[in-house]
Amino acid sequence: MGAAQSARAKAGNVSGEAAPEHVDYYELLQVEVDASADDIKRSYRKLALKHHPDKNPDRIDEATKYFHKLQEAFDILSDEQERAWYDNNRQRYLNGEFDDDGLDEEAFQSFKEGKEAPKPAGSSSPGLTPRHLMRFFDPSLAEDTTDSDSSFFATYRRLFERLVEEEIAAAVYPGEDGEDAIPPPRSAFPSFGYSHTPFAASGSKKSRDDATIHQTPARDFYNYFLNFQTRKSMGWLDQYRLSEAPDRRVKRLMEKENKRAREAGRREYNDTVRALAGFVRKRDPRYKAFQEAQEKAKSGPEAEANRKAYVARMEMERQARADAFQAQSWQVADEAEDIWSEGEDYESDVGEGSSQSGAEGGSPRADGDDEEDLEDEPTSWDCVACDKIFRSEAAFRNHEQSAKHKKAVRALQRKMMKEDKEFTADMDAALAHDVQAMDLEEDEDAAEDEEGTAFAGMSKKARKKAKQRMKAAAAEAAFEPPEAPAPSNNGAAASPPPPTPFDATNWEPSYNPLPLGEPLPLNAFTLFGFGSLIWKPPPHVTHSQPGFIKGFTRRFAQHSIDHRGTPARPGRVVTLISAADWHSFKDADESPEGDIVWGVMYTIDGEFATEVREYLDHREKNGYSPQSVDVWGFPSSSSREGQDEPTLLQRDTLVYVGLPDNEAFVGPSPLPELAERIFTCQGPSGRNDEYLLNLAAVTRKLSPQSVDSHLFELERRVKSLEDEAKNGEG
Repeated sequence: MGAAQSARAKAGNVSGEAAPEHVDYYELLQVEVDASADDIKRSYRKLALKHHPDKNPDRIDEATKYFHKLQEAFDILSDEQERAWYDNNRQRYLNGEFDDDGLDEEAFQSFKEGKEAPKPAGSSSPGLTPRHLMRFFDPSLAEDTTDSDSSFFATYRRLFERLVEEEIAAAVYPGEDGEDAIPPPRSAFPSFGYSHTPFAASGSKKSRDDATIHQTPARDFYNYFLNFQTRKSMGWLDQYRLSEAPDRRVKRLMEKENKRAREAGRREYNDTVRALAGFVRKRDPRYKAFQEAQEKAKSGPEAEANRKAYVARMEMERQARADAFQAQSWQVADEAEDIWSEGEDYESDVGEGSSQSGAEGGSPRADGDDEEDLEDEPTSWDCVACDKIFRSEAAFRNHEQSAKHKKAVRALQRKMMKEDKEFTADMDAALAHDVQAMDLEEDEDAAEDEEGTAFAGMSKKARKKAKQRMKAAAAEAAFEPPEAPAPSNNGAAASPPPPTPFDATNWEPSYNPLPLGEPLPLNAFTLFGFGSLIWKPPPHVTHSQPGFIKGFTRRFAQHSIDHRGTPARPGRVVTLISAADWHSFKDADESPEGDIVWGVMYTIDGEFATEVREYLDHREKNGYSPQSVDVWGFPSSSSREGQDEPTLLQRDTLVYVGLPDNEAFVGPSPLPELAERIFTCQGPSGRNDEYLLNLAAVTRKLSPQSVDSHLFELERRVKSLEDEAKNGEG
């Protein structure tokens, strides 16, 4: 980044020889292309000491130029993002591809210094291209931070104002009319500002309002251009003239090639403008001052007080939400009712016993005892299943209604039943004789007690005859008839078999599409499902159809410790993340089909909209954020031959998107490592690879056009691991 500008400066080296036309920063710093940051720093320090102007008094001018060039090279290569940008465009610099940009040096200097206004922007002209913008990736432009016409602020203010003018004047490509067909007003584009423009509005509300009225903070400008999306049609990049097509088939192929070229050009232009905004922000004195102020504020006593106040405020809000929480009907588990019903029976038995004992002569409890019970109310509530302690009863009751608590209770019950069964099986044989002996001793003791009461007042002879009659009766009672054959269900009431795990092998989609163009019923809304919602739809669905969304990626980038993994070895579940967030990661991969995700669009009955929305918010609460998207599809035909171009099915469709800042997000992982983890993980909901294989299978069956290269490649690797494991066992 900036190599072409360095070349145009034609700075000489220390020996007095002319610098090459294109200076490679790696060669300038005498390091390899794959050198580490420490290697670059060591080489820069060594060369800076050697070529510092003070070390070369006989060649001050040449040494100064060379030293500045070293600084530029180190400034670029020491920043990961700028180094990545330079690496992507390095060969193009060295090949001279950016030289033929149609802008000579005199015109460039005139624009930079503001001496001559450029021609008005045209509606279908290219305007400033990435080749033009590469000239402004020059660190030397940030040396002058005054308000002069050729300063840092004036040069980049004119540049971005020119970009805004081109965006307002641009016309969309024919056939791609939509929201971009109406040009935005000038007020929609934040200004770069001046040296005195604040980076962020701060202080009291009045001061913030004044700053908003008089000048836009620089942070708003950078937020806009760091996420820049151009309106330019890029029609000048078309490879073919459609009028020259001999037939319709060739015309469609030409249209696809032209569209592919326009999308590539639009992507390159957007990336260049965003990179330029990041390049300028790094060198903006206002941004540097703001960063320094933020660092100072983080370590001062005021920052500590603010943090404590924030924590206290969050705790109060959490407590208020817990107190106001009311569980919905779908949140209350039937098992909990059964458990508490047993407790109520026990309490009723105890109550009856207490009343009987009181009636038999027991004294009622004094008022003082009731007061002691009130004073001994618990101050904390302990959840044994989850190993958590709560300070309020409301928070504890709220916790009892959570899905995690209910799952922990069921897991604890299963564990206790299993341990009890194993213990009983091991001890039955050893304790059978002892238990029988204990029963006999109890019977004899009871008989002796009965004898002492029943035989009182009898003679010795009468008592002997009575004992003989009792033994005969006991022998008759001890006789057991032959056992009848045991029923197949062990005498228990018939119950349905346990649910079997979902298997996508025999799953076939069944759709009820919403008529295209028909408005949604009152209060109804649409939902896009991209994961398990495909085969586990939400309740109260009236219509469904396959489709895809743009600008997102589906990746196994969310760890799971309570479904498909454990805390000791977390599994991986699929998440939807915006393409901009995903591609900001260094190791993020790309799909050949682009940033699209296939799934199913559901229409929810408006009568139950609130209930379903609460159900979805509860289900997708771990790291997901609701957003609105446009869903596309092929409604007129089920085959590729019937329709080549997708149609907009529905706008403002609800979808739950993963946020990179949530605690469960793990980011990109190499495919071999990701496949091995998914293959080896298992959780309460089953094996991790079952989830992956089911998702891949249903995605293939959604539509003839449905595709997910990343998902299918991950499926192939997991199946390969399964085959290796089977062969190893064999």
